[in-house]
Amino acid sequence: LVQDGTFTEYQFGQPNTGTAQSGYTLCWSASPSSTADFTLTLGQMSVTGPNEQNVACTFGLSCVLQLVGFQLESTNKMIVLSAGECGDNAPTLSSVTGMLNAI
Repeated sequence: LVQDGTFTEYQFGQPNTGTAQSGYTLCWSASPSSTADFTLTLGQMSVTGPNEQNVACTFGLSCVLQLVGFQLESTNKMIVLSAGECGDNAPTLSSVTGMLNAI
């Protein structure tokens, strides 16, 4: 929470799992002690991107992944890691022969 008396900024972190969709509701309260105190509806919020999913590919067969999400664009890309975490500076890209990575 960052405040300067006129504006307040709420930092929700970095969403990385869950359902990408529109229709989330933003609620506000002056001094809440429980979720029931959030009685003022501020508006709607969207979370864009792909929905989390687990997939499997089989050697010798074409591997096609269809992403499901909200507001996906043709400029979006995906990589497959064999080590490291998404967002790392130097993760290990998958080295399965025939499997392509976006980089």
